Amino acid sequence: MATKSVIVSGLLSNTANGTVDLTSPGFGAIDAAIIITSYANSTTNPQTHAHITAGFWDGVNSTQASANAFSANGDATTNTKRNRSTTYAISQHSAVESDVTYTTQNTVTAVTDGIRITTTFDNTGVQRYVTAILINGATDVHLGSQNLGTGTSAVDITAPGFKPSLVFITTVGNNTTIGGSQNIFSVGVAHNDSTDTVTQGYVAMYSVDNLSTSVTGSYISNSNTVGQVYNDSVSWEASAGSFDASGFSLTPSASTGSDIVDYLAIELADPDDAWVDVITAATSTGNDATTGVGFQPDIVGLFAPLTTTLDSVTQTGSLHAGVSDGTTDNAYSVTDEDNVATTATSSAHYANNIIVLVDDDGTQNAAATLNSLDSDGFTLNYSDAASSAWQMLAFAIGDSGAAG
Repeated sequence: MATKSVIVSGLLSNTANGTVDLTSPGFGAIDAAIIITSYANSTTNPQTHAHITAGFWDGVNSTQASANAFSANGDATTNTKRNRSTTYAISQHSAVESDVTYTTQNTVTAVTDGIRITTTFDNTGVQRYVTAILINGATDVHLGSQNLGTGTSAVDITAPGFKPSLVFITTVGNNTTIGGSQNIFSVGVAHNDSTDTVTQGYVAMYSVDNLSTSVTGSYISNSNTVGQVYNDSVSWEASAGSFDASGFSLTPSASTGSDIVDYLAIELADPDDAWVDVITAATSTGNDATTGVGFQPDIVGLFAPLTTTLDSVTQTGSLHAGVSDGTTDNAYSVTDEDNVATTATSSAHYANNIIVLVDDDGTQNAAATLNSLDSDGFTLNYSDAASSAWQMLAFAIGDSGAAG
C-alpha cells in the first residue's frame, strides 16, 4: 500500500460536545494526523493575542498529544504561557488565566475518510480555524513522549518498536504536562530515507514573561529536530539519528533539565515517501520552483520564523505554518513584537495561501500560494515578494514509487 496524504480544514466547535469532521471522501482510514490551529477565528481574523498549537494523532493506537504557547496582547507587563498535553490533540489556554485553566480542549477520533474533533470544553465563544495533514498507507505509527534527562549523550527511544521514516516532534521546554509561565515553543521534523540518510530541521519561537519591555524572538535549524530557545539564546537542541528496528535517538547539545518532547513516529510505506529540507523565500514575485524532492508530493508543508540565518537567534517574535495539497491551501501566522513597552501580539489564518510571512509588528512581508505539485518537487507562486531570503523548513509527503 502506498503512502497518501491530504490537507483538510474547518472550524472548531465552540460548544461542549460539539464536533467538526475533517474528511476527504474516498481517502480511507487515517493512520496519523498533524493538526495546526491558533487564536484566529471566523469572527475575528487576525485575532489579538499570539497563540500557536501543534497537535498529533496516532490513528493506529488512538492516542493524541499537543503543544501550545501563548502571549497576551496590550499588556504593560508581558504575560505568557506554555502547555503540553497527552490527553488532547488541541489544548489552548490564555495567559490571563491560570496554568491549568484552558480556553478550549479538543479530542480526536476516527471517522470514515478522516477525523472528528470533539470539543470537550470551550469558553471562547468563537469558532477557531483548524487545519490537519492526514496520512494514509503508513506501515506503523507510534505517538510517544520522551524525557531527555540532563546529559548530552544520545537518548535511545525504543518505544515505537519499528524503524521510523518520518518523525514530527514538539516541545515547550517543560518537564510536566502542566503549563507554566514563558512562551516557549518549537516544532520540527526528521526524515530517514532508504539509505539511512537523515535530514531534519525545527523552528522555534519564544517570549519572556513578566517584563516591562518585551523580549521575543525566533529560530530555525537544519541540523537538529527539536530545541528550547529562550531569552535570546539557545538553551538546548537535539538532533535525531540512529534510526533502527526499535526507533531512533535524540542527542541533546546541552542539559535539557529533564525537559520532555512529544513525537509522532511514522513508518511510511516506503522510506523515500517523504522529504525534508530548508528552503528560502523568494525575493521577487512570480513562480519559484523547488526540485530534488524525488517524487511528486501529495502535500507540502512549511514552517518559518522570520530570519535569514540558520542556527542564529533573531529578536523577531514570529512563527508561520502553512500546508497545501494543491487544492486546499491553509496558512497561519503568529507574531509577538520585540522591544515594546505595551505588548503587540496577533494570530492570523489565511485560507488561500501556503505561506504568509509577517513581521513581528504585524506587517506582511511575503505571501505565496502553491502553484503546482511537480514530478520532482513543487512550485510556489509569490504574490508578495519577501524583503529578504527568509529561511523556511519545508517537508513533503507522497508516493515515491508513483510516476510524477
